[in-house]
Amino acid sequence: MTVVMTPEKNKKQNTVSKSKLKPNLLAYLRDVQETHAPLIVTDHNLPVLQIIPYFPKQPPNILFKNEQGKVHYEKNVWEPETESWGDLA
Repeated sequence: MTVVMTPEKNKKQNTVSKSKLKPNLLAYLRDVQETHAPLIVTDHNLPVLQIIPYFPKQPPNILFKNEQGKVHYEKNVWEPETESWGDLA
């Protein structure tokens, strides 16, 4: 016989007490990984820990790939612009 434990879902927010988390840790971690929703761990109904999914950092050329070629400058961006700063320049 196979027993599958699934995390209990709270409709407002994904929260679980430490006592319920311990025996079902892998199921809760799997749920965070699949849903990308953070899990708040409580101790005596007080939040003590937040488990969040890991997202690896991406280089800027990947992050802004869809925006490349869409930005157009009217002036030379490397030329200093001191006129608009007045006495502060």
